[in-house]
Amino acid sequence: MFRSPALIACCSVLVACSNMSLRSPTATATLAPTKDNQAAGTVNFVTSGNAVVVDARVTGLTPGLHGFHIHEKGDCRASDGSSAGGHFNPHSETHAGPQAPHRHAGDLGNLKADANG
Repeated sequence: MFRSPALIACCSVLVACSNMSLRSPTATATLAPTKDNQAAGTVNFVTSGNAVVVDARVTGLTPGLHGFHIHEKGDCRASDGSSAGGHFNPHSETHAGPQAPHRHAGDLGNLKADANG
């Protein structure tokens, strides 16, 4: 199990697709597994001043690092998640981690899953 509060704008797990419920100033994404994956969970977004706090609770991951991203579309029809499009990148920035000065707005870094996923 993994829990990660972060001061970032948005999120998604590469091996899961989400269904988002938007109600200002909070939003919740329910993660469901894509084809051949087990990742599932919830991600809560809460505004805090000018930032968004992201609280992810994800299970079903293999041990190790997993990319954590927001994608362009909330379309989860494709079993492999491809209908969600690329990473959210409204400013045409390069792919980088959350500490980089220039990065996709949807780049949230990695989740590190323990032996329990």
